[in-house]
Amino acid sequence: MVPACLVYPLRQDNAKHHQALQEFHRQEKQDVMNANMPVAGQNLVFKRGSPSTSVLNLLAREVCSTWKVLCRQLRIPDSDLHQIEADNQGHYEQCYHMLKRWTEVQVNPPTYDDLGQALQHEAVGRPDLAEKYCCHSGEDEYVEIPSPPLTAPFKEGRPNPRQILSLAREVKNWKQLGRALRLHDPQLDEIDEDIKGLFEKRHAMLRRWMEAKGSAATYRELARGLGIVGRRDLIRNFCCERKRCKLPYCLLSVSRTKRWSTIFRKCRQMDRLGW
Repeated sequence: MVPACLVYPLRQDNAKHHQALQEFHRQEKQDVMNANMPVAGQNLVFKRGSPSTSVLNLLAREVCSTWKVLCRQLRIPDSDLHQIEADNQGHYEQCYHMLKRWTEVQVNPPTYDDLGQALQHEAVGRPDLAEKYCCHSGEDEYVEIPSPPLTAPFKEGRPNPRQILSLAREVKNWKQLGRALRLHDPQLDEIDEDIKGLFEKRHAMLRRWMEAKGSAATYRELARGLGIVGRRDLIRNFCCERKRCKLPYCLLSVSRTKRWSTIFRKCRQMDRLGW
């Protein structure tokens, strides 16, 4: 339905004009989202084979709070569900270990078809995730998250110990980042059991990644892992080259005029450029 203000134009400062336009754009946006959303129960063609650890890791980030509903659709016993909930903190860890448990208790190898059918079920209501993770061909197309548009390139080589120490202070979910950096669960479990203190665990995980990957533990690979867990701020702060600031030279002329508004504006421009 076209709003009346588009057929019989009103003054732009008229309240009814704004209200009608906002409702029209809201409904139009909703129609586009509904058109792009897969319908629950539709016939999707699922991939062959079993979901990889990378797929389970990414899926756990998106399922999160509804993991118990998905757990029951995957026919995991309630006793296992309660044990997973007691042993792990946070929806991500609980969901990830639930999915791992699902791959372990099956008599036959778990399939994308089983996972996709469970995600499509009306109780779970996530046909979008069924299509995203169980239908696309080529696992890396959604595992590899593109880097954000940055004004500076990635640094060359490997992070040094001081940078790893600083990064450990900024990381939140260290296990999630460890999996994004392609460390295996036994390695992460060993760190979790042997080391006390959250900061020490974060630091140990990053050092283990450096040791396990060797020359492949580069800034680019670190940026890839940080991108998967949604920490693009850390990509900019730790993985990108920063231009050397020539602030005193470029501001010398304007400082003599004592126009501080001009100096402040130039500082803001340099900050946006990553100087």
